[in-house]
Amino acid sequence: MKKFYILFLLLPFQVFSQISLDWTDTLVVNRFNPNAFTRPKIALTTNNVPVVMWGRKPNQQVFVSRFDGAVFAQSSQITPANANAFVEDWAGPDMAASGDTVFVVFKSHPEMDGFVYSVRSVNGGASFSDTVRVYPSKYSRFPAVAVAPGGKPFVTFMTFNSSMGGAQFAVATSNDGGISYQAEVEASTNAPGEVCDCCPGFIGAETNNFVYSLFRNNDNNLRDIWAVVSTNAGVSFTASSDIDNSNWMINGCPSTGPDAYVKGDSIVTVWMSGASGSSRIYIGTAHKNTLAVGLNAMLSPGVSSMANQNYPKVAGNGDTLGVVWQESQMGSTIIKFIYSVTGPAGLLNQVADTVSINFSGAQKNPDIAFANGTFYFVWQDDNKQAVTYLTATISGTTKVKETKLENHYSLYPNPVNDKLNIQFYNELKGEITLIDYAGKTVFTKKISSEIEIISTEEFSEGIYILSIETPSFTKREKIVVKR
Repeated sequence: MKKFYILFLLLPFQVFSQISLDWTDTLVVNRFNPNAFTRPKIALTTNNVPVVMWGRKPNQQVFVSRFDGAVFAQSSQITPANANAFVEDWAGPDMAASGDTVFVVFKSHPEMDGFVYSVRSVNGGASFSDTVRVYPSKYSRFPAVAVAPGGKPFVTFMTFNSSMGGAQFAVATSNDGGISYQAEVEASTNAPGEVCDCCPGFIGAETNNFVYSLFRNNDNNLRDIWAVVSTNAGVSFTASSDIDNSNWMINGCPSTGPDAYVKGDSIVTVWMSGASGSSRIYIGTAHKNTLAVGLNAMLSPGVSSMANQNYPKVAGNGDTLGVVWQESQMGSTIIKFIYSVTGPAGLLNQVADTVSINFSGAQKNPDIAFANGTFYFVWQDDNKQAVTYLTATISGTTKVKETKLENHYSLYPNPVNDKLNIQFYNELKGEITLIDYAGKTVFTKKISSEIEIISTEEFSEGIYILSIETPSFTKREKIVVKR
């Protein structure tokens, strides 16, 4: 059953065109590997067919499954018997794709004695090659991979000296499609101090020549996000800059890194910073050649001071982008998401939606991909020991003060002061539920009459999600309680 989630505010006595998201039902990706569900990653292959990778912590195995149009197929274990992988909630293997060429990189386990490896698929993740060693030294960690159009891989990873000090990020490239790798090139040496030695990095490849890498630096405990750029296929990284204005001073490593994509002449980056006193998601832009900083701002600034946000991911194409992250509050961890069709600035001051609205327990480590108007999500469900997948497709619509959807129901007023009215036209079976921003159910009732009334007098001002579930449809609406 398709779900239609309306993701905008309704203003009284105004008629205007807006956009919404059409969501699919969730799918379990790891149905053949119920004990493996850690830190999933998603990439899109030819015709936007998704392929998902995830790990198993107890015995450090890595799996990949490809979507077959209805479900995810039998997974492939890509770690050989003699090369287990470092897999944790906060760091682990990475995956990227271009067309049907898919690369997965991982650090073998035990981490301090293993090497960085890659495996390659040329059939969209249906099968993978044997492992190839990317870096000959065991003094390394946190590999990440990008695949340029045409299938050329670029791998970044952290390097150390023999005393496990002097942490820097390096990049290794392959000129034969991942069969072998060239000697690594140091990428982060222009940044002062050393890189933050417990924070994974990121790498992107817009073309075979334009490669960019991002990492958290450590300059006497100033742990800002830095970017470096190569315009000669990773032979050298000449442009480098601090692109993070949050100026987070912290003694210990926060174990979280950046994510990014290229929009025109800008690198759009997301990261977590605790500079405000709480763990918050930030977004920034920097010119892709000069790294001159443009936008630098906190997302969802109205979130409760008790909430902690982490592990942001971004995906987009041009002005359309979405950002997803995990958010913890009062013992609950949920997946949050915001999107814009007007560029990064369109995300500012938005209230995030809960992707994992129908899930309980710890929902963690989301990842996101985007193509042709559709966002693709995966995340780690600790409660069900599952890798969960769903999509959301952008669509257009027109709304007024009283919104009437497909002749199913209307609701008014919105924003609401003391009473929210929901009028049903064809369906008198089902349930209505009101959920607050933190994911807590504050009201639930069986549908029993044509007009159901929710008293909101005792509710705090803010954004709520109204869920309507009936035998024939399931919908969600943003409700604003305002006085």
